[in-house]
Amino acid sequence: MGNITFKSIGRHLSNHVRVEIKGKFPEKFINICIKRGIDIWNIEMCDEGKYVASVKIKDFKHRIRSAALKSKCRVHVLERSGLGVVLHRYRRRLPLLCGGALTCAAVILAFTLLWSVEVSGGKGEEIIAANKILENMGIIPGVSVKSIDIKELSETLEDSIEGVDWVGVKLKGSKLYITLSDGIYYEGAEVDPNVPCDIVAAKDAFITKIVAKQGTVVVPESSVVLKGDTLISGVVLPINEMFGTEERYVHAMGEVTGIVRYSSYRYIENSAEVFEFTGNTAEVKKLLIFGFKIPLPWCKIDSVYKSYDSVTVSRYVTFSDGTKLPIGISTETLTETEFIRKDFDDSEAEKYAELQAMSELDGKIPDKATVVDTGHEIREIDGRKAFYVWAECVEQIGTVQRIE
Repeated sequence: MGNITFKSIGRHLSNHVRVEIKGKFPEKFINICIKRGIDIWNIEMCDEGKYVASVKIKDFKHRIRSAALKSKCRVHVLERSGLGVVLHRYRRRLPLLCGGALTCAAVILAFTLLWSVEVSGGKGEEIIAANKILENMGIIPGVSVKSIDIKELSETLEDSIEGVDWVGVKLKGSKLYITLSDGIYYEGAEVDPNVPCDIVAAKDAFITKIVAKQGTVVVPESSVVLKGDTLISGVVLPINEMFGTEERYVHAMGEVTGIVRYSSYRYIENSAEVFEFTGNTAEVKKLLIFGFKIPLPWCKIDSVYKSYDSVTVSRYVTFSDGTKLPIGISTETLTETEFIRKDFDDSEAEKYAELQAMSELDGKIPDKATVVDTGHEIREIDGRKAFYVWAECVEQIGTVQRIE
């Protein structure tokens, strides 16, 4: 098979005929055509004095008659070919052919676009932050796969998400996989491993365990430290003369855990504005196509609630092997809410303050912390009666600090 070139493609798409050349001097006919610039190709000899060749229809109609007379040959058409001939032959089925061509083009285009993004690993808030960063960077279903710079994306996510030590980015076909990983020994691994640094306390804590992987332990276990105190120093002193007499600077590494105390309080009041659901709900469905949301006309609601809580569930077309197409339906459920002023008796006021304080305290405790003790009491704060709650948690408290 010969090499495929633009010239050969153009010949096959152009309207041309396959002709049979008979006569005493068919070679002379071919030479005359070539000298006159007539495009003739795929020349084959069948028998002595008989050739077949391809020539464009416009040349066959207007330019080869004189060449045939001069060479004393007869030229007979065997078949007609070319894009125009095919379209004319199937002119009644032209809409079907155009539809098929557009479908093929759409399928080919679809495989050059991003279908879905999957973020895994890390904490819940880190995954939410990663999805927000991806959206701001324009990396959403429907973007060109070639426009995604994996290295730049990985570095941006590492720099932008606090607490994430490593980000793995993998582009497989039309799907983007992102894996988040937290630091193993300490938080805040934004300092290059080759840069000398200390590990310092990220919070006030009571040290329960400290192990140096690299560097010098500065504080003992069972001691109280304040935020910013050095725990493992990157300054290493010589052990003996074999290691020299000058101190060395290294990138301190280690595991430091401690007990951290968190607290919260809420004033006890006999009335408050509370958030309640009215019971009214509505659904808004949208068609998802490559990240674009198209409202469905029969699923619109007449008016949107002034205050509401919403939950959105997106379902994509999925094959049996788990592969998802970037086409689906998004269902947003709207639940109407309102704020009302509610009066409490003494018991209800205390219970409401407790719930509010506990909710705030829960938001302060890190996901990976282990709660070891809790407590609560009624106390006076700024001259007002308040419900006070606290919790003691064991967690990693070391963070990296560059040695200046």
